[in-house]
Amino acid sequence: MSLLDRGPHAVTVTPMVEVKDSMGTTLEPGDPIHVGGVALQPVTAEEAEALGVQARTSYTLIGRGDWPGGVNSTVTVTAGPYEGRAFDQSGEARIYGMSPRTAHYDVTLTSRYGKGM
Repeated sequence: MSLLDRGPHAVTVTPMVEVKDSMGTTLEPGDPIHVGGVALQPVTAEEAEALGVQARTSYTLIGRGDWPGGVNSTVTVTAGPYEGRAFDQSGEARIYGMSPRTAHYDVTLTSRYGKGM
């Protein structure tokens, strides 16, 4: 077990799923999925510039295993100092798998609105 398995935060991820009907395809919220043992860290100004997002409202979520979200997913923090904050996933998760010991993902999140809203 490593630090990648024991992050102090937990989140609920609501992925967007494609729904086809007579009018075409739309995206709708799917079933919420709980993900625990992750770490949420603010993005530095340098990282934000490289990613094209705002530093003060962007965070990196780091965890191990399979990330259930995707582009357009909503992420709500359910445990940790950011509890109650809601974020949108910005882009796809980056997957690191060169070694089983260091395998993990990171996801860039952008704040949706203020705490408790």
